[in-house]
Amino acid sequence: MILNYRSPALHGFLTFAIFVGLTACSSDTPLGFAAACMLSAIFAWFRPCYVPFVFGASFALLLAGLLSFLLIDGADALMLLPYMSISFASAALLGFVLGRFLKLIFIRFF
Repeated sequence: MILNYRSPALHGFLTFAIFVGLTACSSDTPLGFAAACMLSAIFAWFRPCYVPFVFGASFALLLAGLLSFLLIDGADALMLLPYMSISFASAALLGFVLGRFLKLIFIRFF
């Protein structure tokens, strides 16, 4: 199997993995939120199509949900998963808007 390192879906998957890793290490979401927001903004700056990125991130969220049900008690996983998904979605959306806005300003004024 040939792995395409330029795949937007892979970048979305890795962004979510970085978000989960930093959130788990710091036991709070601001560090993971900032990293996901920055990576999403970088991706929105360089890529015209954002849909495969979101597909990869949602696939990673699905895998994280399956793993959380295997490793964490069911009630805790049910409380943790919506919190993580909303936090990551808001970071990705904020990064996308910031990336596109900065690109628009940069192109228009420079």
